[in-house]
Amino acid sequence: MTGAGAVSSTTLTIGLAHALALIEVSLPATATAVTLKAGTTTVTPCKIGAGYRYIAKPQTGVTLSGGYSYLGETMAWEKIGVTLTAGKYTKIDVKSPIISKTINGIEAVAIPKGTFMMGSPSGEAGRYSNETQHQVTLTQDFYMSRYEITNAQYAAFLNANGIGSNGQGNLTSDGSQTYIFDCTQNSRSQWGVRWNVDKWEPASGKENFPVVYVRWYGAKAFAGWIGGSLPTEAQWEYACRAGTSTAYSYGASADGGYMWYNVNSGNSTHAVGTTTSGSGNAWGLYDMHGNVGEWCEDSWNGTAAYGTGVVTDPVSPNPGSRRVLRGGGWDYDAQGCRSAYRYYADPVIVYSYIGFRVVFVP
Repeated sequence: MTGAGAVSSTTLTIGLAHALALIEVSLPATATAVTLKAGTTTVTPCKIGAGYRYIAKPQTGVTLSGGYSYLGETMAWEKIGVTLTAGKYTKIDVKSPIISKTINGIEAVAIPKGTFMMGSPSGEAGRYSNETQHQVTLTQDFYMSRYEITNAQYAAFLNANGIGSNGQGNLTSDGSQTYIFDCTQNSRSQWGVRWNVDKWEPASGKENFPVVYVRWYGAKAFAGWIGGSLPTEAQWEYACRAGTSTAYSYGASADGGYMWYNVNSGNSTHAVGTTTSGSGNAWGLYDMHGNVGEWCEDSWNGTAAYGTGVVTDPVSPNPGSRRVLRGGGWDYDAQGCRSAYRYYADPVIVYSYIGFRVVFVP
């Protein structure tokens, strides 16, 4: 939604759209204030109508008035401009809300269906030839876990399903598979889960760290148990980009404030959602770049590039025996943490830099 024009009354009415919009506002000298409205509901300093947040941008040298308002129990705190004084403001950004809900104990955020350019442009630094840029449409809204699945969450799954010390389960159509490995065995890094006498538990102090040493089969089993699935590669990149087209969801250049990678990770995973910027992407997802790589649903032969054609809801466009991984990891360089970077592993492989997150389709 976009619009422009002078405001001739003391009330500016802004319609709603689930998209980023910019409205040019020219206030008449006779106006003493303009109150934002959402449809027919007047916006007050206490609440923003219909769950949308409005951020007034002042001209240079003008301090933004307004305060903090909670936008309902599923929304986030945002700084808002409540009124516009004549001549002081020229633009109003109308931004989509970050909508979250807890699904079977997993905090998830809403991802609206839509169309985007998947892959990377030819001029993007560090790109690989298998990242052919092409148009993709996703026809279903979905929810994605705000954070990577943690050790505490995965241990709860293992215990609820009676998975023993060998980490083996038979919960999916894949038959009996080893899902997880004890991080205290075989000289592994001790920031995963471990078997303790008769149950699984997170390594000490690592409850909120992303689960690692988990096979693709173990990630898939957890996702099914929780009522979801692993994201397709297209869902993953679409959610990561959150409407952006730059190399990273936060901008064109690597920034350690938004991701744990080989420059700042200290050779370790970190608790989910704890990058130094304190910010997720525009849709409220954290650690989409770095920390751990994330298993996707898609199989891949490991070599073929995307095609150039327009596609809808793609899954495994170049199938094979391997599985797609996205997001880089704590030991990856910056180019390996870009939104478009894709890599793979055999589904039985485990590493200290591979984890996952889940999606739910309503």
